[in-house]
Amino acid sequence: AGGLGQMLAFHMGLFQMGETSSVLVAMLALVALVDALSFASRRWLAI
Repeated sequence: AGGLGQMLAFHMGLFQMGETSSVLVAMLALVALVDALSFASRRWLAI
């Protein structure tokens, strides 16, 4: 794992649940952002 995945594994291994939840929220935000950009670009290309 690299990037956020590596950070997530590190904090989970140390049982730092506050930091782990922050990393999970960041990952979900990034996925939502990429999904929204993908949706917008597919919609724009369909016109």
